Amino acid sequence: VEAAAPAAEPTTPAETSSPAVSSNRPEPVETAEAPEATEPSAPIPETLDAEAAIAALASANTRDEIIAVTFAHCRTHFDYCALFAAHDEIAEGLEAAGDGASREVVRELSIELERPSFARDVRQLLGPKAGVLDSTEADRELAHRLGRTAKQPSVLIPVAIRQRLVMLVYGDRGGKARQVGLHWRRQG
Repeated sequence: VEAAAPAAEPTTPAETSSPAVSSNRPEPVETAEAPEATEPSAPIPETLDAEAAIAALASANTRDEIIAVTFAHCRTHFDYCALFAAHDEIAEGLEAAGDGASREVVRELSIELERPSFARDVRQLLGPKAGVLDSTEADRELAHRLGRTAKQPSVLIPVAIRQRLVMLVYGDRGGKARQVGLHWRRQG
C-alpha cells in the first residue's frame, strides 16, 4: 500500500509532465447503473455486418450488450480494434481484439482528451478521423502502447449520445492502406 502524496498546488495541463496516454488510470467515475435485462439477449456473434448490428442494437438491454454489438461490428472492418469509454477529460480502455495490445493491456490505458491528438480532434468534431498516428506525442504514444506503431494508418471513431462523447473506437487494417467505408450521422 502506497502512502498518499502531500497535496500539491493545482497545475495547468501545460505544466504537467504526465504522458497523454498512461497506464495510471484515475479513480473510477461513478455512473448510474444500467437496468438489469429482464430476459437474456441472444448471444452476440464475434462479427456483425451493419444490418445485423442495427438489429442487435435495437434489442440490446444493457450497456455491455451495446458495447459488444459495437465491437462485433468493428471487427468486421479492422484487423485490430480497441474500445475506450470517455468520461469527462479521459478515455479509459475497455476492450481489444486482434494482433496488438491485449484486452488486459488496453484496460490499463487512459487517454487525456485535452492534449493535442487524434482523440482530441475526434472529441471536438464528433466525427471519425483517419490517418497515421505520428503527428503528436500523444498519438505516437497511443500507437506504441497499442502495439500498432508499424500498423498505420488507422481510424478513431466517436460514439456520442446527445452530442457527448461516450466511447472511442480505434481500428486499423494491419498497415494496409485500404479504404474503409464509414457511414456515420450526427443526430440531435
